[in-house]
Amino acid sequence: MSLAKDNVSKMSVSPNPVTGTNALINYRLAADGNTMINVIDINNRVIQKVDFGYQKAGRYTYQLRNSGTLETGTYIILLWQKNKIIERKLIMVSNKN
Repeated sequence: MSLAKDNVSKMSVSPNPVTGTNALINYRLAADGNTMINVIDINNRVIQKVDFGYQKAGRYTYQLRNSGTLETGTYIILLWQKNKIIERKLIMVSNKN
């Protein structure tokens, strides 16, 4: 039995690489459930945690808070829902001198 394409949750980060404070996380949930996004740095430290609580299946957009304060580097965005994790890489290019 194969899953229909609509039964799969998805996530994207744009733009990527990010400069400034305009990072958007677009995600589609295939099912209802408690949803959380974590931003993890290269040393596996949680930089940001956002608990959305219970969300219905559908499309969502979240603007990453304080992305302009992140140092230049690679970060991992984790979308958690129903014991499943979707992972995307985020490249941050800092405007700091």
